[in-house]
Amino acid sequence: MTPFGSLFEFLSHARRRCISHLVLDRVVLALGTGCAAAIVILLAGSATLHWVWSFIAIVAALLVGVVLLRRTLPTSYAVAQRVDRQLRLSDTLSTAAYYSGSEEDSAPKVTNAVLRDAQLHRAEEVARTVDLKQALPLERPRALYPAASLALIAIGILLLRVAVFGTFDTNASLLGSLYKSMFGSATQQTKSGEKEESAAKTTDGETAKQELDKNSDFAGDPGSDPSEMADARDNQQQGASDKD
Repeated sequence: MTPFGSLFEFLSHARRRCISHLVLDRVVLALGTGCAAAIVILLAGSATLHWVWSFIAIVAALLVGVVLLRRTLPTSYAVAQRVDRQLRLSDTLSTAAYYSGSEEDSAPKVTNAVLRDAQLHRAEEVARTVDLKQALPLERPRALYPAASLALIAIGILLLRVAVFGTFDTNASLLGSLYKSMFGSATQQTKSGEKEESAAKTTDGETAKQELDKNSDFAGDPGSDPSEMADARDNQQQGASDKD
């Protein structure tokens, strides 16, 4: 516990502690955004989406967090109210801060200076005994669990890539590889079956043609004209009679 010389010094330290908690919350949210971008890159492959997009997502989330942080910065009076609620001080600090004009807003001044000084003196005595770690404990960032879950998912996808590709190289697309392994084999089997069926049909056609040729050799050409065959027999008979 650090003793504070005045109420304003105490409120200044307490306000900086509150702001540091808000900054931590924004940083965790930005890291979670970066983990989400990393998941997309690991699935699509860095050849499609470069790793620079992950850093761009983190920087963009930080910039948005800074803009929102400036709108939600706690005032000294709000910090004093929070400490009063946390330690149950019956608005001792916040009342002194409000009437002493420590607030940047147009706070009314107490016309009775004795009452104001008494309240301020009492608040300073209380502030010297306050432990900021107890008054303003570090709260879990709201985005901690989602960011941690996204980080674990990203690590799991990275290990899956190593199991599939056997390397830590992230250029290849994991989704494309899984799609080919699941649906590409079925397509290849269909194509190979069509090729085998076509080859079988071709073989059957050639066999049938060979059988027809053999039958033609034994039985003559069925496509020959009968008149031509008769003329050929007459010519053979006339040639034989000439020889006689």
